[in-house]
Amino acid sequence: MVTEELRAIVAAAGLTPDHTNVTQLLAALQKLEVVGNIGQKSLTATGYILLPGGLIVQWGRNRSTAGAATPVVFPTAFPNQAFIVVTSHGNVSSVDNNAIGINLTLTGFDLWVFRTDGTSGDSIAADWIAIGI
Repeated sequence: MVTEELRAIVAAAGLTPDHTNVTQLLAALQKLEVVGNIGQKSLTATGYILLPGGLIVQWGRNRSTAGAATPVVFPTAFPNQAFIVVTSHGNVSSVDNNAIGINLTLTGFDLWVFRTDGTSGDSIAADWIAIGI
């Protein structure tokens, strides 16, 4: 009974049970632990995930007035370095809006939205994703 339970663990990890390999149970447990323990996360509309090894991916949606910068605060600060923030206007029906992220820091960035026709004043939604460690 115990042997079959151990074989099931090895098989669940995607390994082929081999009675000559005395380390396969350990390998299976380590593999399953990595898959199951993805790290801290907040899987919400504005959220983040901390991946094994320290990489952090964050995302959200904010509004800003066209022609002005709006501060965006990350759900969790990057402890060491913010690599990049990528933005996209969230108004899918309007192709004449654009969004950029400027002044990237460990805790956030400034969201700058603008209309390609040069007008200002509209409140425009923008989606963003940031990556760092």
